[in-house]
Amino acid sequence: MKNLQGKRVILYRRVSTTDQKENGNSLNTQLNSLKSFAQNNEMQIVAEYQEDFSAKNFERPEFNRLRDFVQLNKGKVDYILITSWDRFSRNTYEALGVIMEMRKWGVEINSIENWIDHDDPQQLMMKLLYLGMPEVDNKIRSNKTREGMRQ
Repeated sequence: MKNLQGKRVILYRRVSTTDQKENGNSLNTQLNSLKSFAQNNEMQIVAEYQEDFSAKNFERPEFNRLRDFVQLNKGKVDYILITSWDRFSRNTYEALGVIMEMRKWGVEINSIENWIDHDDPQQLMMKLLYLGMPEVDNKIRSNKTREGMRQ
């Protein structure tokens, strides 16, 4: 992991449903983990975003606000921190596109639980696994739901 001291970060946390937001503590747990990571690495938190929206795609209100913030503040954000890759996306193809889009703006998206060195070609396989596993999980759940409804 690179030296993160002084880097400017956005904290992004997500749950899938309003029920999880209102009755769970996942958002708080994610926030505590992200803040702790940023503080331990002496990073500067410039913004925080949270939402209760599906990760099947990036048509998410708060993520779009985050994207707008990054565009308006080019050169003032170094990282978008997430707790885990499944909190970021459950769509591998779209996630790779967003990661590339942010990198063009000088911003790296990374997970505090499964950090990836995006510049190391040897870590490409791990990135694909971390992004692909949540999508596969979603498809398996969807198939099981359809199967259960048929029975």
